[in-house]
Amino acid sequence: MSTDATRASYGHEDLSLEDAVVSFTRVEPTPDTCVLEVRGDLDIAISVVLSRELDELLELGHPRVAVDLSGVSFMDSSALSALVQAHERAKATGRVLQVVRPSPACAKVLSITGLDRVLGVG
Repeated sequence: MSTDATRASYGHEDLSLEDAVVSFTRVEPTPDTCVLEVRGDLDIAISVVLSRELDELLELGHPRVAVDLSGVSFMDSSALSALVQAHERAKATGRVLQVVRPSPACAKVLSITGLDRVLGVG
């Protein structure tokens, strides 16, 4: 298991660096599955990092990659885009990318957009 913490500078003086912290933790519960546990806010400043993390996990070759969003308090359209793009890359290579345990805030956004059905939210 490895943990990466990312601090992003928003360029707004009213936000502290502590407000911009997000963490990604990789867990491999089985040889066939890798879980990316995400904590913090997923906004445009962090979505590039999320995309990179998902790309790296897909490159590992696990048949199933799960993205645990239980620790995410906010998710914007750029994060949704990163998830959809990773889902499409996984599907194109015969793998599965699934969103699991979405927080209430994430579940609402996924439901409103209809992406809960596309991403196989479980």
